[in-house]
Amino acid sequence: ERQIDKSILTFEHHNIILVGFSLLLPLFTEKKETSDDDNINISIVGLGGGLLPMTINHYFKQTNITSVELDPSILTIANQCFDYHDNDSMKTIIDDGLVYINNIYENLPTNQEGKSNNNEKSEASYEKQHIIIIDVDSKDLSSGLSAPPKSFIEKPFLTKINDSLHSNGMLVLNLVCRSKPIYDSILEDLKSVFNQVLISKYKDDDNDNLNTIAFCFSESLARPLHSNDLIDIFKSLISTGSHIKKLSPTSDLIDFIKTFEFTDLTRSS
Repeated sequence: ERQIDKSILTFEHHNIILVGFSLLLPLFTEKKETSDDDNINISIVGLGGGLLPMTINHYFKQTNITSVELDPSILTIANQCFDYHDNDSMKTIIDDGLVYINNIYENLPTNQEGKSNNNEKSEASYEKQHIIIIDVDSKDLSSGLSAPPKSFIEKPFLTKINDSLHSNGMLVLNLVCRSKPIYDSILEDLKSVFNQVLISKYKDDDNDNLNTIAFCFSESLARPLHSNDLIDIFKSLISTGSHIKKLSPTSDLIDFIKTFEFTDLTRSS
């Protein structure tokens, strides 16, 4: 019987996202020292085959992961082809990612004064998140923006995302763009909304694309940027996050980190 190895990721940008968890080591350490029930809330917009949430769930047992997918057929493929299934710490919601994040924002205590809670019977739990990952393609390629759709990176919506994160939280954005002016404009908008923006670039089959994973924070802190720091921190992170059983990153993942670095746009600008 075919088994899916949930300790490795096929796509380079998913590996970058996973290594980017190293930027939040203090958050995982703080949660470890408080309570096993005090979990880290992660929302992923865009399910794909479900490999990213499964690998995060494999390495980090103190997470509650909600994957949001617009197309029900994608969930069916993930179930049948990649052995992706909901469990106690990993669930899937069929919804528009824009609506889902907007619901988190609208249900913040500061936005609920004088309002009734319309989501009491919803399958989603609209509470502040520690990590929000936007990993969804755009269907309209005419502007030169392949991912995400433009509506996810407009400044008012980015502000809603920032408000929907805990103060020590992180937005992760998979940005694929052909237009250098549009790419630069998006990065400037991210820097105007968030106090700290780190990026890591990657290549795909289309060399004309500007492929970048952006990590955005409300808190501006000294964070690990280079491979020599990241390897030890990532090992420590997995040891901290996997409080049920001891795990270690695969040798392929370690080899990947050896070639890896972040650029801090807010400190270099």
